[in-house]
Amino acid sequence: MKRYKLLLCLISVVMTLLCGHTVASAAVRSITLEKSGTLSEKAGGEAFEIDSLILAGPMDKADFDALWYMALKGKLSYLNLKNARPTDNEIPTDAFCHFGDQAYDFSGMIGVKRLPYLHTVILPENLKKIGAGAFSHTDITSIDIPPTVEEIGQACFLACWKLAGKVVIPEGVSRIEDSTFQQCQNIQEVSLPSTLEYIGISAFDACSKMTLSNSTLPASVREMGAQAFYLTSALKEIELPAGLKIVPLACFQASGIEKVVIPPSVQVISDLAFQSCRSLKEIIFSEGLARIAGQAFADDVSVEKIILPKSLSTAFNGAFANMPNLKEVYSLGTTPPWMCSDLVNGDSDGSDTDDGTIDGLPRSICAFLGTTPRDIPVYVPVGSLEMYVNAGHGWGWFSDFRECKDMPQLQAGIEETFNQEETASTMVYTNSNEIIIASSSVPQQYGIYSLDGRMIASGITNTDDTIINVSKGIYIVRVGRTSIKVIV
Repeated sequence: MKRYKLLLCLISVVMTLLCGHTVASAAVRSITLEKSGTLSEKAGGEAFEIDSLILAGPMDKADFDALWYMALKGKLSYLNLKNARPTDNEIPTDAFCHFGDQAYDFSGMIGVKRLPYLHTVILPENLKKIGAGAFSHTDITSIDIPPTVEEIGQACFLACWKLAGKVVIPEGVSRIEDSTFQQCQNIQEVSLPSTLEYIGISAFDACSKMTLSNSTLPASVREMGAQAFYLTSALKEIELPAGLKIVPLACFQASGIEKVVIPPSVQVISDLAFQSCRSLKEIIFSEGLARIAGQAFADDVSVEKIILPKSLSTAFNGAFANMPNLKEVYSLGTTPPWMCSDLVNGDSDGSDTDDGTIDGLPRSICAFLGTTPRDIPVYVPVGSLEMYVNAGHGWGWFSDFRECKDMPQLQAGIEETFNQEETASTMVYTNSNEIIIASSSVPQQYGIYSLDGRMIASGITNTDDTIINVSKGIYIVRVGRTSIKVIV
């Protein structure tokens, strides 16, 4: 009996060792594919037991589908593709996130089931492109993008909540597409390439711990999408690129920036662009800025001074609402810019009326609103005091206007210099329902715009007077490089 029990114990130990060896060999695998599309066959019945996989050789979409399935149903946590050769040197679209298969209903909302163990993916050498949504909703903790990559697809790293550390976008990448890093709240630093031209909608939306290397956007950036840096609370300072023309909708809304410099190239600051930037203390505008849209700087409670450039034509509803610490305003234009969305019928005596209006305008469409102080000094150029006092169109919010001999100077671009030189030689005037551009020996391109930016008319001036019929209202007339505001 004792011998029998001893034999059973020995058999048990041997079986345990054998089983342990089998599990261990399955848990870590190195597979070299000789032909693409054969990973499922190579992995065989051990596919769902593999924890760490080193994969080499040619790969196609079928192989990436196999990897996704191993990560979804199995234990795959570590994947090394350094020596893999994917078709066209590309990680396919939705490689590790099959939304249709992973989506589920969560209290009436759509949730995405995450790959339970996958945390590390080492990308192939010589990779050229990472497809759209390739790593969306995965729990990868870091990503080293090879320097050969030229294209990163839309929503590529969307909702990678555990992605942390520094991400370097390689030189050669010209676009960061929409939602590329949206909701990557643990990324700490992003380095952008000098070749970058476009930053997409919500590209870094809700990257709350992210900063930019050197606090600058590359000079090559010409366009950004709405909410590109929304809710980036760790972003403290930003220098916008010199070629940017529009700061888009909610671009830096609720970010942590403390100082922003608007370059001379920027003509429009869109709605909510810097709204609720509660740490923002310093706003530096430049000459060339024409429009500040609704609530662009609303609720920026730390701002103490605003200097409006003389190029400004309009600031829309609530652009500077709820700035309780604002202490002074400088307006550099001798002609007061419009501080409201539009003109409605009503009194225009510069007063706050009993019917909830400012200058006969509904409060809701005026630029200065809410907790923004009304008794602070507003400094204006010498000779323009009476125009500001009687201007109406939103300036009635204030009561203390002062002429100032030593007005601050703002940075002016080349175009602004040309404007100063050409204004004297370009005459624009009105007659009834007509805008008249005086005759010129040199034909010039002209455009007529409404205050909300819509083009009303355009063409080439005549050697005689150019006459354009318009409805009653206020217009911006641009002739050559000169912009003039007129009332018809």
